[in-house]
Parts: sequence; C-alpha cells; structure tokens
Amino acid sequence: MIDPDVQILFRLAHEALADARFLLDDERLRAASNRAYYAAFYAAQAALLSVEETVRSHAGVKRRFGYHFIRTGRLSEEVGSILAFAEEARHRADYDGRSSTKRR
Repeated sequence: MIDPDVQILFRLAHEALADARFLLDDERLRAASNRAYYAAFYAAQAALLSVEETVRSHAGVKRRFGYHFIRTGRLSEEVGSILAFAEEARHRADYDGRSSTKRR
C-alpha cells in the first residue's frame, strides 16, 4: 500500500504538470515554468518520502534526492538534472524581468 502522503504529493505533482501544460499552450511561459518546477519538486518530495525521508527546503530536496536516487544509480543523472533545470527556469521566469513571455 502506498503511503497516503506520497499519494498526495504525487497528486500535487500531476496537478502542477497539468497546469504547466495548460499555461504553455496559452504561451504563458513564466507561469508554466513555475508549475513545471513544482511538479518536479512535489514528485521528488514523494520519492523521498517513499524512502522515509521528509525534506521541506528546496535545496534539501535536491540534495537528498540526488543522494538517494542519483548517486545510488536508481535513477539516471539525466533524470536528476530535471529538478535543477526546472528550478533554474522557474528562477529566471520569476525573478528576471527581461525573460520572454512568448515562445520563440
């Protein structure tokens, strides 16, 4: 049986991903970047909870996800880079006023 808290985090991840797709289709790239990052963040939190580790901070989730899943080879480095890439895209979208709001 899957832990109810893991299920909640995966539901949040799926919801955030659906939001990101909707926003991307509407060419709202800043908001889509934010929701895509949170989809990855919630999924990483769920994965960590599945190994009985609870981490709340963004940096802690990245660090501990890498420790449990990338360093051990359970997931590829490519998968591990998704969270970092999404975080950087969200950061640029949220804090860099010069970022484009339309697709190029």
